[in-house]
Amino acid sequence: MTSGSTTTNYTLRGANVAAAAYASAGVEAVVNEVEDYVVGKKELTGDELLNSLGTVALQTVSNGSIYALTGTVVNRQIPINKGWFKPRHLKAVFTGNYTRKILQQTTVQAIDNTAFILTRDSLLPATK
Repeated sequence: MTSGSTTTNYTLRGANVAAAAYASAGVEAVVNEVEDYVVGKKELTGDELLNSLGTVALQTVSNGSIYALTGTVVNRQIPINKGWFKPRHLKAVFTGNYTRKILQQTTVQAIDNTAFILTRDSLLPATK
């Protein structure tokens, strides 16, 4: 499984949280399905493709909603001043305030997403 929360934090940064959440969830779902075909977990048949389309749609809506919720919450918990400049020097990339805030947001959102997804999957096995 790819990390949707990390993708969300870097997809459409500074834009609409929901748009970033659903875009990253969609990419994640497609990558996971393609991986299943590449490693041989699924055969390339018409029925499997239809099932995969349903899985991608379900995962995009389900995970996108979780990512949008946690993204909104984390943006309130750890705000990033829109007036801050992105790092200009290599050292600032690793140690600057902007970078630390992004790392904090990503970490908190990843933990939140994992908790939501594990809970969802234990209650609704069809969403796995």
